[in-house]
Amino acid sequence: ALNLAAYDRFQVLLNSWGVSEYVKAKHFASQCLKSGQSPDAMTRADSRVKRSAWRNAIRQYRRIHGESPLADRWAKAFDRVDDTEHAEQSGHE
Repeated sequence: ALNLAAYDRFQVLLNSWGVSEYVKAKHFASQCLKSGQSPDAMTRADSRVKRSAWRNAIRQYRRIHGESPLADRWAKAFDRVDDTEHAEQSGHE
């Protein structure tokens, strides 16, 4: 089970010490999900860091709020790792 108190404490640390690009992207995706914004009008995040933040935001949203049609649509649109993700990693061609 998700320990919400530990999760909340970690978010405070992440917001204080995390990579700014990641923190901002995760916050953006989380706010979009919480406000019910459709992923249809969204453009894929333009960096690996931002895409990772969006994936984590989607997964955490689902753990905290449960499954929903909106979360499913976000996951289908943005919670995937494709070949371009691997190509961006060091040591991959």
